[in-house]
Amino acid sequence: MFNVGACVVYGTHGVFTIKEISNLKLTEKELQYYVLNPVFDSKSTFYIPVEKVNELGNLRAVLNREEFENIFCVSMDTDLEWINDDNTRKEFCQRAIKSGNREDIIAVIKMLYLKQQELKGTGKHFHIADEKLFKTAEKLLHEEIAYVFNIAFEEVPKLIQSKIKR
Repeated sequence: MFNVGACVVYGTHGVFTIKEISNLKLTEKELQYYVLNPVFDSKSTFYIPVEKVNELGNLRAVLNREEFENIFCVSMDTDLEWINDDNTRKEFCQRAIKSGNREDIIAVIKMLYLKQQELKGTGKHFHIADEKLFKTAEKLLHEEIAYVFNIAFEEVPKLIQSKIKR
């Protein structure tokens, strides 16, 4: 169970702070809910039933700097081979993003980015579904990195580049 004030990643939505844990009657019966506020967009509030968190597996602790440093070291050497079949690639990327495994998310971002760059050189267009997956994965990862390293969201690409060049 998470505590009030904890920072968590919620599914593919990004980084949130647990504002409170409250008993609420949002459906037929009263349940205990995590009340989540997005760190980078204070306009929304999310309500997640505490009893469903383990079942759904969509709420996880934010990593710390050391964990990200280790991931940067490991994942920068990992490249995924391009998956030619659109449906297979889409399913693979969606699973990786939903899993919350940051190494897998980085690998998906790299695979999509490299293909995007390759296509730019040929004048061909990046598939719209791939663009959407790329943006979702990138936003999710960048929000967490921005929070953990206490930098602006816009500064994350520079930080990642500095880690790659080591």
